[in-house]
Amino acid sequence: MPLICKVSGCNKPKVALSLCDRHYRIFKKYGHTNNEKTINFICITCENKFQIKVPLRNSNSRKYCSEVCRKKNFVKNAPLCKVEGCPKKSIKMKGGYCTTHTSRNYKHGDPNVVIKLSKYPEDSKCKIEGCNKNPIARSMCNQHYSMWRKHGNPLAGAYRMPFKKALDHGDGTRTCTKCNEKLPISAFHKDKSATGGVRATCKNCRIKHVKNWYQDNRERQSGKEKNRRQSNKDKYTEKEAKRYIKDREKRIALATEQSHLRRSRKKKTKTERGISKLSLKRKHGTKCYYCGKEMDFKVGVGRKFNRDMATIEHLIPLAKGGEHTSENTVLACRHCNLSKSAKSESEFEEENNK
Repeated sequence: MPLICKVSGCNKPKVALSLCDRHYRIFKKYGHTNNEKTINFICITCENKFQIKVPLRNSNSRKYCSEVCRKKNFVKNAPLCKVEGCPKKSIKMKGGYCTTHTSRNYKHGDPNVVIKLSKYPEDSKCKIEGCNKNPIARSMCNQHYSMWRKHGNPLAGAYRMPFKKALDHGDGTRTCTKCNEKLPISAFHKDKSATGGVRATCKNCRIKHVKNWYQDNRERQSGKEKNRRQSNKDKYTEKEAKRYIKDREKRIALATEQSHLRRSRKKKTKTERGISKLSLKRKHGTKCYYCGKEMDFKVGVGRKFNRDMATIEHLIPLAKGGEHTSENTVLACRHCNLSKSAKSESEFEEENNK
């Protein structure tokens, strides 16, 4: 009995190298006895190189690296739908129609048939007050009908604003989504994340909403911040220290203004707000009112003050009934301010001329 080929599954008699005639010829040509060989391909769609094992008798059948590329190439080269005015691509083996017109042709026998989704006239509106959408069922639009099916009430579910997006107008105004009033942009709070950098609700509506919300949640909110600070004292102490360093000049300017207001109120004289070194610097310049020297506007550190440091000076001293107003205040260096003390302007000039 002749010996058979050593390739598994092959029952033919061996000829050479323990192989049958067919497998021996394959071995001499490719160096192996498999029925497949590895060939390099270039995808027609993405032009990427890839390797794949293909049958020996069908080595040039592969053109695409994946099914996705095959579909993309087909869609790219597919002709347009036969229906006039349709921009979609046709489907292979579907009569030259796109998916939409193929479905209409299959269901109604005519790809050009117009399907009316609603039994209501085109000019009809949803029965819910304020809704201008076309009805689809029970005289309601899709949104209200879905709410009715889910909750039993067309107005149920989450709260919805009258407008989904802020309504801006060409004249620089915006319609508030709460009160529906047309107001200037300045009547809305700023918000970087909002449309156009401002909120959709006006200031009055937002303030009213916040106040009402606080009244409804007063028990929960009262003492919340106090308890948080007491439980994190070290954290808030460090935070306040960093904040003081950051806003030191602003805080000192505010404290100086409040000190002058307090002194003038104790003397029961006329007071004005907004009087600061910066406002007087814009009005009178950077030179001392009395000696004419250039003043230093830096804030003192560690209670070490420069004699040329700018200070707020009252022409008529508060001790003699002077008013804390913009007409009675000037900028003077610290040396002149301390030297003048509670003297009048004429008395101080006479003393300096001696």
